[in-house]
Amino acid sequence: MIDKDRCLEYRGFYGSVAYSAPDDLLYGKILDIHGLFMYDGTSLDELKKEFADTVERWLDFCEAEREEEMQSHAPVREMAIA
Repeated sequence: MIDKDRCLEYRGFYGSVAYSAPDDLLYGKILDIHGLFMYDGTSLDELKKEFADTVERWLDFCEAEREEEMQSHAPVREMAIA
């Protein structure tokens, strides 16, 4: 279960927030999707912006996959029954 109080939220998607001390970097990934889409930033504001941009890229990816899947199927013929 996602702890929404400890996550970023954008357009219904949630993202994790973590900190790398050696890199002095905030980072995270979109949660509960099939795939790995990560983002990072040096400030919380930058991390939020990168998260939103990453969600938009995920949505674009899903749309492209859906279009490709639709093109790979033969068209369905409608038949009228008299």
